[in-house]
Amino acid sequence: MFEGIIDWVKTVLSPFLEMPNSTLFVFGLTVALTLLTVAANRLLTDVDQLREYEIETKQYMKELNEARSRKDRRVVSKLERKEPRIRSLQSIVAKQRSKVSLIFMFPLMALYLLLGAIYSTRTVAILPFNAPLIGQYLSFGWWYLICYFMSYTLLSRFFGLTFETGEAGPKAMPLEPHEPPKPMPEPSPKEQETLKLEEQLAKLDAMYLKSRISQEAYEKLKQELHEKIKRITEKHQE
Repeated sequence: MFEGIIDWVKTVLSPFLEMPNSTLFVFGLTVALTLLTVAANRLLTDVDQLREYEIETKQYMKELNEARSRKDRRVVSKLERKEPRIRSLQSIVAKQRSKVSLIFMFPLMALYLLLGAIYSTRTVAILPFNAPLIGQYLSFGWWYLICYFMSYTLLSRFFGLTFETGEAGPKAMPLEPHEPPKPMPEPSPKEQETLKLEEQLAKLDAMYLKSRISQEAYEKLKQELHEKIKRITEKHQE
């Protein structure tokens, strides 16, 4: 049955089995499929919210890495108490990004295997230079991957899916193993209250992204929590 499908598709695609038509066909097909997946990502995910989460996560990692490199245990301890919120944000971002991937994974894989069987060992494209590892004469698989990565990079930037959040700081530096651990300072009442409110914010964000509350209720509750954090900060500054 599978061979019959391949023979039928070969007949349909007979004008595009040889170069240069095969080069243009695979390129156009890849761009169209990439455009479809990128547009679906834009429509099915809250891109602005994900951007905020990624910026917050990278800023947190930058501050944590810098504190560890300075061996500032007080700041490290304070930041580590925010780790549950950061983990929650990372989980939300991962789930949102995987949602669209799961929708398109199997259809795209089936199409890739089908076209790979049709083009088999045929040369689909010729590069103007001899590239390392892949050479100059490309099979369907290599040309498809090149077209996919080029089109995805450009289209994801165009649709605003690539977030320019800056550098996340130096690589995490562990504390020296030979140094005896110092007892962690107890969080102040202000820090305890603020941390509880930040955890509530993370839970509220998760509920909104899972469509458990309306946008109007989400915005109202989020504003109330931010106002509470602001009042706590102002109270302890007096």
